[in-house]
Amino acid sequence: RWRKFLINRSNRMKKNKYKGELHYNFGSIYKTKHDKNGIKHTVALIDLMQDEKDQFFQNFVIVAPISDNIDFAADDDLIIQGIENDGLLPYDITIHAGMLTTIAKNDLTDYYCHLPEKYEKMLKDLLLLLKGDYSVDINKLKIGKPIHEPDDYRIEYRRSVVKDLQYFSIPAFLSISNYINAATYGE
Repeated sequence: RWRKFLINRSNRMKKNKYKGELHYNFGSIYKTKHDKNGIKHTVALIDLMQDEKDQFFQNFVIVAPISDNIDFAADDDLIIQGIENDGLLPYDITIHAGMLTTIAKNDLTDYYCHLPEKYEKMLKDLLLLLKGDYSVDINKLKIGKPIHEPDDYRIEYRRSVVKDLQYFSIPAFLSISNYINAATYGE
């Protein structure tokens, strides 16, 4: 299975327009810097914040965490199938599109690959759906099941994913988010 993965990845890299270069594009997959436990996390690049007028914000990117546990996927997570279905890895992965986070651009260390066009489009469509565009055909997206119960086992998992990436959090962004949430939701 790994041999097939390496051969397919090699063939894709030959055709891949991002081959051998670090590109900050939507759908690029990166590893982050090590956390305090020496673990690098995998993330998908969502936004470069290039539209921001302030140069300060252009040093940051918005990413979505990636995990290899599809059993914990919710309806705001995109499931990307393994190499047998033109995916990236020998196993399925989950892009947590509903759990976007902002990190410094220099926290991205190792470029891994770029999502195949089919999955890049699915991710864009899911993000549009999450922003309220209900013209997206949900039947074309491979997503998890909705969380309906407050004691759903996936809630604790999602908290741990967020906590794992907190070492990248930028205090100013957190305080602004907390202020907006308090004003919007009365928290």
